Amino acid sequence: MFTGLVQGTGLIDAIDYEAEITCVSIQFSEKLLNKLVTGASVAVNGCCLTVTQIQDNLVTFEVIPESLRCTNLKRLKAKHLINLERSAQFGDEIGGHLLSGHIMTELPINRLQHHDHFTSLTLPLDPQIKEYVFYKGYIAIDGVSLTVTQLYANEFEVHLIPETLSRTIANQYQAKQWVNIEIDSQTQIIVDTIKNHYSPQQRIYKTDHPNKELKK
Repeated sequence: MFTGLVQGTGLIDAIDYEAEITCVSIQFSEKLLNKLVTGASVAVNGCCLTVTQIQDNLVTFEVIPESLRCTNLKRLKAKHLINLERSAQFGDEIGGHLLSGHIMTELPINRLQHHDHFTSLTLPLDPQIKEYVFYKGYIAIDGVSLTVTQLYANEFEVHLIPETLSRTIANQYQAKQWVNIEIDSQTQIIVDTIKNHYSPQQRIYKTDHPNKELKK
């Protein structure tokens, strides 16, 4: 689990898309390396990945095709900066909101505006997430816990304070750039439960069970 409070950024040292499993090596700061072990979970641009190798300050992750399909990890190249958050531990302050690191989709930034004391991002209200986005509700963008400040018919807006800009890759955002989106699981469960209760015939199962007999 994660909190959406990004702890720093990392520089991609190398990335190999040629193999069946994509390998990504990222330069970690000394602080983020502290007590990090293979098998640990790290949110990379909000996407939960498992550490497979640690060599000096380089940390390697393996990314499966499904993670590439629904995230902006497939757009990354060497020398790109990414957001990093180590997994939360019992006793940590939950200053953001609980996240699983399971990205729902990626969206392009429609507009980016710099104001005197904050920066606003406007993104499309994609049908895949529309029913889960609420005014003043939580949303994670590239792993950063944010609050929906405006909700329109086909768009929503979030604000980034200077502290967030200084700690994350958000200070490099540009219009049309693709970002990862995660809605917290609690919101998803509540919305889906209500929807399935009132319209159970509309429930959609994405995959068929491999064992047909278990469906009877």
